[in-house]
Amino acid sequence: MKNTILILFLLLTVKVAGQSQSRKVLFLGNSYIYVNDLPQIVTALAENTGDVLIYDSNSIGGYTLENHFSSTVSKNKILSDDWDYIVLQEQSQRPAFSNPSGFLNGFGNLKNFIKQNKPCAQITSFMTWGYANGDTQNCPTNPNVCTYEGMQNLLTDRYINISGIYESEVTPVGVVWKYIRENHPAINLYQPDGSHPSLAGSYIAACCFYTSIFRKDPAQISTDYGLDANTATIIRNATKTLVFDQMPDWYIGKYVPNSNFNYRIGNGLNQIILSNPSQFQDAFRWDFGDGTTATNTNPVHSYATDGNFTIKLTSYKCYLGQNLESTFERTVNFCAHTNTIFPNLLLCPNETGTFWTQPADSYQWYDDFGNPISGATQQSLQVVAGLSYSVFTTRNGCSEMSPQVLVDMYQGNPNCTLNLTDTEKNIAISFVNPVGNLLDIQTQKWISEVAVYDLSGKKITVNQVSPHTFDVSRLAQGIYILKVNLENRKVISSKFIKQ
Repeated sequence: MKNTILILFLLLTVKVAGQSQSRKVLFLGNSYIYVNDLPQIVTALAENTGDVLIYDSNSIGGYTLENHFSSTVSKNKILSDDWDYIVLQEQSQRPAFSNPSGFLNGFGNLKNFIKQNKPCAQITSFMTWGYANGDTQNCPTNPNVCTYEGMQNLLTDRYINISGIYESEVTPVGVVWKYIRENHPAINLYQPDGSHPSLAGSYIAACCFYTSIFRKDPAQISTDYGLDANTATIIRNATKTLVFDQMPDWYIGKYVPNSNFNYRIGNGLNQIILSNPSQFQDAFRWDFGDGTTATNTNPVHSYATDGNFTIKLTSYKCYLGQNLESTFERTVNFCAHTNTIFPNLLLCPNETGTFWTQPADSYQWYDDFGNPISGATQQSLQVVAGLSYSVFTTRNGCSEMSPQVLVDMYQGNPNCTLNLTDTEKNIAISFVNPVGNLLDIQTQKWISEVAVYDLSGKKITVNQVSPHTFDVSRLAQGIYILKVNLENRKVISSKFIKQ
């Protein structure tokens, strides 16, 4: 009594915000945030488009993320409100170090603290920009940062990588900065120190944060915030192209629950073994369609009766002030008949054998990844050592999937040449396994010879006590290879366990 997929669909339920949005944001960084009062510029852009930014910040000159993790002030600010976003900005040089362990440790420790105490908050990293003439301080020991281009490339890669590791979104200020610098060099982005932002530089950062926080097109902003109209328009359009139009590249909106599951058939009655690769959720709930539920990640479930059941997985997450749900369903069917795969094969490397199943109206064999094998629609299948197979059969209008069966491979002897290959296409044997003192082989063919081998390949003599029964009482407990020679020189191989 096995199952097959009849219905497969994904339902993702996310509340859609209205035209006007409100976001609570905490900025943790240093002078790149407080110079020109970046949070206030973002607030002004939001007000211009009818949105609301409620913010707090802790930005101290030269501060690192490790400093913020050690700071009681920063931790108390994290705990002080139900933030939608928490911005993490590292000291400007550290992400581009030859060994950025401090950046990794500071970011990771803050992420874990936020996740533990404010699980509904989404982190976004503040990707900063390279120095105008590169990092001359660290250039002697790190040639990659000797130029603006080299420093910017490292900053971009490191912020993207760490954000992927710690489920952070990216606000790619450095990417837009690079575009403006290369395509509009007349726009001065730096203060005289070649590091801190001019008003135009901070306007780039503000447009990027407006876009990432509110998920809106920055081209709709009409305030120039003290810049000339042409410069502000160039920056807004560049932000639209590089950030708004490419939000998936910056993981913006990625970390919402996404339910999914696979299953395989167990050996128990009406049993399914579920595999759950879903991501970015706080909790699960399984509904098996028979009145029972579960909340663990990868449950095993058995149905008391045959029938048609819908399995539903729901994932939950608190995100940007919303309680999100994602559901995924598969409808499964259990039949009155049970199909099995036999025999139990143990083959030498590079050998092939034959699997069989009971008679049915139709057949489809599947590989160990659960994919149908092209053209494998017969009652038997030639199989390869070391791989797993299952078979989907239909009988009297009801379909079922068998458990996967592994073709065991003997690896103890590189010269294994037992040639235990089933060369017949229309015969089969069966026997009770594990075996006691007597090996009783059921087959419709005449048995001309039986050979038993241990796992070293040594042939062991067994006594025949009837045409289909052999005395194996003298065998020690363990696994043995069975080679059955039938009439007309037909051969079947299998393995058995001696109790």
